[in-house]
Amino acid sequence: MAGCWICEENHRQARGECEGAVCATSTGWVRLHRIQRYRGAAFFVADACVREVYDLDADVRATHLAELAEVTSALDAVFSPLKMNIESLGNGVPHLHWWLTPRHAGEPRPKSPIWEDFDFLGELWTDTGHAELSVLAADAERLAAELDARGLVRG
Repeated sequence: MAGCWICEENHRQARGECEGAVCATSTGWVRLHRIQRYRGAAFFVADACVREVYDLDADVRATHLAELAEVTSALDAVFSPLKMNIESLGNGVPHLHWWLTPRHAGEPRPKSPIWEDFDFLGELWTDTGHAELSVLAADAERLAAELDARGLVRG
């Protein structure tokens, strides 16, 4: 969709120009969030520029949801969280994308949603708190290897 910044980010990832890029799957894109307050925080973004998961063609939807489960399982294998938060919000941009947030021991508010972490929100709002690029790239490589081992990486 013209003007959709998530579509533009998908195109940047396809060109190899996206920080935190992990891989493409048959229905979407995996990338780590630049802010890694929650180590392993990632997005799974649909290829199709649709507003909701139910807007996907039924066959694509089934594959996308199966891939979502595998991506979160791979995040679990790589980052060993206590819990995985999976959210599809899209209030700010109507392109289907999933916030995948591993929750770890030692967080300041481990039983609260990330949206109640004012330090995290401040980093989002000010576009600060980015992970070191070398750490982000190493984590993306580890996750890509796990996803490749599971047969999810699109060639």
